[in-house]
Amino acid sequence: MARTIAIDEIVQEAAAPQVGTILGEADELVGIMARGAERTATIVKDLRTFSRLHEAVRKPSDLNEGLEVSLRLLESRWRDRITVHRALGTLPLVECDPGQVNQVFMNVLANACEAITGGGNIWVESKKNEGTTFFFTLPAADS
Repeated sequence: MARTIAIDEIVQEAAAPQVGTILGEADELVGIMARGAERTATIVKDLRTFSRLHEAVRKPSDLNEGLEVSLRLLESRWRDRITVHRALGTLPLVECDPGQVNQVFMNVLANACEAITGGGNIWVESKKNEGTTFFFTLPAADS
């Protein structure tokens, strides 16, 4: 009987460090899955904002939000090689078709990302001028 107790103790002592390691790995995997779920939720929200399929054709829209959503949706194209500099001014809501405006932002920003080979910078600026004129500046990107 003494021999059985000794074997049980050895098995328990040998398993204890492995249990801690396994629990640590499981905790890390749960964290990775939670970040992935958050990223997926953000992408779905951004796609809804971008497409605006459920909204009226013309409505007051936040143009800066459209720029930010477009940048987030294109992040995989610029994340590790291009630095995006933002200077977004305070703009009033603009009566427009937000889906079409977002598509313009997406196309211009995608073209800028593709024009840069290797690393580089993109500057995005928005500002309100006198009256109802708005400026969106995307200077030539450096490469």
